[in-house]
Amino acid sequence: FLSRKVIPPTAQNKYKKEHPNLSVDWKKIYSLAFSVTLHTKLRVFQYKLLNHIVYTNDRLYKVTIICFL
Repeated sequence: FLSRKVIPPTAQNKYKKEHPNLSVDWKKIYSLAFSVTLHTKLRVFQYKLLNHIVYTNDRLYKVTIICFL
């Protein structure tokens, strides 16, 4: 297992591309969801938010599921 190459998550690569000058402790960010709350629904929401899975109105508009009036 130690000899395999570690590939960072896609969300991490996206943040690095969007904000190249930002220095982030990713290990701390990924473990934050487990130390902040014990509620499963909040942990799922934090995971989705971190990995850009939360479908806001802006994102739904881009995939043409909703229309702004």
